[in-house]
Amino acid sequence: MPFLTFYVPTYKRPKMLADCLASIKAQSDRDYEVVLIRDEVGIGIDGMYGDIRNHAQEVSGDYVFVLSDDNLVTDTDFVKGLKEQAADSPDVIVFKNQIVGVLPSIWEGAPELGQIDLSCFAVKRGIWQKHATDWGECYAGDYYFIRALWDAGYRFKWWDKLVIRAQKIMRGQPE
Repeated sequence: MPFLTFYVPTYKRPKMLADCLASIKAQSDRDYEVVLIRDEVGIGIDGMYGDIRNHAQEVSGDYVFVLSDDNLVTDTDFVKGLKEQAADSPDVIVFKNQIVGVLPSIWEGAPELGQIDLSCFAVKRGIWQKHATDWGECYAGDYYFIRALWDAGYRFKWWDKLVIRAQKIMRGQPE
C-alpha cells in the first residue's frame, strides 16, 4: 500500500497533464500511486466532484490528494514532507498552494467558502471514501467536503508550506 494517492482528474489538457505528471514523477520519495481520472465526455470541473463519488474506492494510499491537471507539485520533497506531517496521524493535512498570487492561510474557527482550494489538502483514505458524497457539485474547491470533515470533528493539521502552484487557471476548460 502506498503512502499517498495522487488523484488526478483531467479533461482534454494533454500538455498540462504531461507537466502535472512530470511534477509528480520528480518526487524524491516514490511512496505514492497516481489514479488518473479521464473526463472523456466533458463534464469538466463541476462534474468532476460528482465523479469522485464514482472513483473513491479506487484509491489505496494512506492519504489521498487531489491534484488537478492544471496544477504542479513545486516541491520535489512533497511526499517526504507530507509523511513527516502525517507522523502524528492527523485526519486532514492542509497546506499552501499558489493560485494567481493567492496563498491560502489557515483559518481561525471553521473554514469559510473561499478559503479552500482543491489542491491544498490531503485526507486519510478511509475518511475520503466515507465522505465522498460530501463533495459539492460546483466549483468550490472543495469547501463542502472540507466543511463536512470539520463539522464531523476530524483532526486537522496545518502545514505552513507552499507545495503546489497553478499552471494556469482553467476551471475545467480544455486546452
